[in-house]
Amino acid sequence: MFHDKKKFKVVVIDYPIFTLDDPFCSNLLGKALKMKFDGYEAAYGNNILPLDKADFFGTHIIFCEETPNELIPIFAYKATPLNRCLDNYFEFPGLSLMKSDGDPSCVEEINRIIAEVNAPELISFDSSWAQNLDYRQDPELKEWLKEVMMMVIVKHHEEFNIPHMITCGVVKVKTDQFFLKIGLNKLNDKAHFYQKNLKGSEAVIFYNNKFSLIANQMAFKHAGLWRNKLLIDGLRVRELRARGAA
Repeated sequence: MFHDKKKFKVVVIDYPIFTLDDPFCSNLLGKALKMKFDGYEAAYGNNILPLDKADFFGTHIIFCEETPNELIPIFAYKATPLNRCLDNYFEFPGLSLMKSDGDPSCVEEINRIIAEVNAPELISFDSSWAQNLDYRQDPELKEWLKEVMMMVIVKHHEEFNIPHMITCGVVKVKTDQFFLKIGLNKLNDKAHFYQKNLKGSEAVIFYNNKFSLIANQMAFKHAGLWRNKLLIDGLRVRELRARGAA
């Protein structure tokens, strides 16, 4: 198998505003953001920027090929928990997106879910899904990466204790079909919309609090990759620096 001959690493960069002065962190995050830019440009055209203020306080999950000289991002996404939005005076992205582009019933439904969850640390908006263009050519590799992405999503939400997830899938690139496969549900019967910042691409907003059987099976199958992850915890770094300065 091709992946038996390569080394891979899951890297989680959490709250990167506190670690951007570290060369390793800033370099890897920069490469991941460039990968996203290239992927979105290929899919949607010029002048699409898949980033916002939440990139500084969210959680970046990056799956990499590990070479002797560097980590090469293969796929990545960002999770933005509601509590961090509140802490940083930033509207929850799922709400702002639906207010801008979606049906009013979707705004109402997200507000209902948030009220029902009643704990802002337990829900996130996951976004900026992207894959390295250089890793899309081999059909076997593509299928393996889908399995690994399922694992990463499940394990991330388990370990960070975020059981409620809202995200969007774009019909053109079939992320909507992937999200259905891992157990996500359309937010309601008005979940389809046209996303302005993706040049009017048709998209679907999803909600989930339970993953599918196949997603959980992949989480078990590839759990070793998650166990061996590298976690760069920005809040922990800030705490340690504060202690050192005291």
